[in-house]
Amino acid sequence: MKNDFVKGQNRFFMIYVEKTTDEEKPLMYYYQSNLEIQQNRQAYESMYDPNHILVQIDKWMDWNSVYQLLEPFYPSTIGRPTIDLLIFVKILMIQYLEGFRSVRFTCKQIQQHAKYRWFLGISPTDKVPCHSSVSKFLRHRVDPGVWEALFDHVLQWIQEDGFLSPDTWAADETELKANANKRKHIQVIQTIVVKEDEDVLQLVNEKRQQHEKKR
Repeated sequence: MKNDFVKGQNRFFMIYVEKTTDEEKPLMYYYQSNLEIQQNRQAYESMYDPNHILVQIDKWMDWNSVYQLLEPFYPSTIGRPTIDLLIFVKILMIQYLEGFRSVRFTCKQIQQHAKYRWFLGISPTDKVPCHSSVSKFLRHRVDPGVWEALFDHVLQWIQEDGFLSPDTWAADETELKANANKRKHIQVIQTIVVKEDEDVLQLVNEKRQQHEKKR
C-alpha cells in the first residue's frame, strides 16, 4: 500500500492507493497529521482538565486502528474529500461519555468548550462539523459491525497489557419487591408478653426501700 500526502487549503488529506488485480484503487479523505493536532492544541493550554476522561483516552488510544476500520467505507475519490474520519468518531465518543441527548446538542457543546476542541484536535477558528454530517456518517456510511470490531480491538489491546482479567464472576439477581410508597401502610397488631425476672424485681424493690419509696 502506498501513502501519498497532499496539502491543500491549509489542510492535509491522504490518498491511499491499493494494488488490485486490474487497476489501482485510490481512497481519499482529509487526514489530520499529529503535527497539526499538536499545533492546534497549543491554543488550549491551561484551558482543559488534564485528568478528564477524554484526555486520558486520547493518551492511550491507538487511533490508527480506527482509520484502518473506516477506510473501506470511503473507496471513491469522486467529489470533495470528507473531513477527518477520526473527528466523527470522537464526536460520537463525546456524546456517549458525557451523556448528551443528541448529536445536535453535542456539536453545540463542542463549539463552546475548549476541552472538546482539544480532544478533536481542531483549532479555535476551525468550524465544528455539522450535526447532520455526523448523523449521516453514523447511519448511512459505516456498518454497525465496525463498532463491534473496534470494541474487540480495544479489549484485545487492554488484555495484552494485563488490564483485563479472565476471571468469571456470578451475581444473584433475585427480584425483591420494594415498599417505596410512603402513603401506603399495612397495620400489624402484635401481642408481646413481657416476662418478669424474679431476681431483678427483688433487687429493684430493695433499692426502693432503701430510698424509702413505695412499691
